[in-house]
Amino acid sequence: MPSTPTPALRRFPLHIHISVMFTLLMLLTGVILGIYNYRQTTRIILQSSEKLFQRIEQDVRGDLKSTYEPIRHLLRLLAGDPATQSGNLEQRLALLRPFSQSLQDNPNLASLYLGYADGDFFMVRPLRNAAIRNQRQAPADSAYEVWSIERNASAGRIHSQSLFFDSQLSMIGRLEHPQDGYDPRNRDWFSNARSETEQITTEPYVFYSTNNVGTTLALSSGNMAVLGADLTLEQLSSTLAKHRVTPDTEIALLDDQGNVVAYPDSEKLVLDKHSARLIKANALNPVFGALLRGQAENGHLQSQGRSWITASNRIAEGWLLYTSDA
Repeated sequence: MPSTPTPALRRFPLHIHISVMFTLLMLLTGVILGIYNYRQTTRIILQSSEKLFQRIEQDVRGDLKSTYEPIRHLLRLLAGDPATQSGNLEQRLALLRPFSQSLQDNPNLASLYLGYADGDFFMVRPLRNAAIRNQRQAPADSAYEVWSIERNASAGRIHSQSLFFDSQLSMIGRLEHPQDGYDPRNRDWFSNARSETEQITTEPYVFYSTNNVGTTLALSSGNMAVLGADLTLEQLSSTLAKHRVTPDTEIALLDDQGNVVAYPDSEKLVLDKHSARLIKANALNPVFGALLRGQAENGHLQSQGRSWITASNRIAEGWLLYTSDA
């Protein structure tokens, strides 16, 4: 019985083999070029971001320095004024002109003041807007408030009052504070500065007379007085706000405990104004938390389903964190 012939293997024409080979080669080349371009693009983005972050860090350092250094210089200058050692309000009013000029020259300052070892107190506060004038019950034309506390230890009396002055430093109003129990000797800025020979900067706290949260720079003035200057967190945060390059840019300044002390939206900083409890970095933004936990790799971080380019740097005022949507 004749055997069934085996069908011959089907052969494709040579030009098809060549076409398939070139197609595969082109696909492979495309994949290789795609990977190469991706890596090159990533490298360029990272290098550009690194340069951008370096520039921003330098700018922030410069801005913070320009915020703090004039205040520190001002305190050193004013601490040498003999009028700071005056024993009563009448004599201390000689400080109104240099204090008001200093506040005008340093718009970041919320107030300048002196606390005394006998419990006396003398503050000059700029009344820059209607809100603060209303809060301090000042006349509409007021430009400055002098808050004075004088203690008569022998008689057991305390005289607390506010004097209001217009822009020409003419007195236009007075307000008594019969229930005022403020004593500078019980405040950290006073006790800390008295125990140091150099200037001190406090942790953020609630300011007694305005309930704003901020920090105080203070320096001993002679043997009996401490000179202080208040800087609110809102004013400090405005320094960072101008460094938001895009709407997705996040920038914050942290203290060593992970508390956020400056952020473009300063309303988010304080969780409890009564205790001045500040928000933690990871609560403000999970990306900050991941960055602090060291989860970033080569400046890249995956968080909340998005890619972030990140940087963190230690500066004199704390930790500066920066993130931007990749």
